[in-house]
Amino acid sequence: MGAVRAAAAAAGAGPGGRDRAGPGTLRGGIGNRPIPVLDLGDKVSHDAFGLGTVVAVRGDAEKMQAQIDFGADIGPKWLLLRYAPLEKL
Repeated sequence: MGAVRAAAAAAGAGPGGRDRAGPGTLRGGIGNRPIPVLDLGDKVSHDAFGLGTVVAVRGDAEKMQAQIDFGADIGPKWLLLRYAPLEKL
C-alpha cells in the first residue's frame, strides 16, 4: 500500500482519500448547510450553475426544494436546499 493510501486509511478515509462516514453522518458541511428562505423571483448564485431566479418552491424544513432557472444554457433545475451551494442575492 502506498504512503498516501496508508495515511488515508489510517485517517479513516476510503479509496481516493474520501472520508468514510457512517449512516447519517454529515461530512464537510455537505447536507449541513443553512437552508435559505426563498421566495418566487428571488435571485440566487450557485457555485457551479451561476446566477439564477427562483421559479418554484416546495416542501418544508429539511426537505425544502426550489426550482431555479439558470438561463438558456443550463435551464431550470430542482435543488434540495439543504445540499445546494446557494447564496441569496
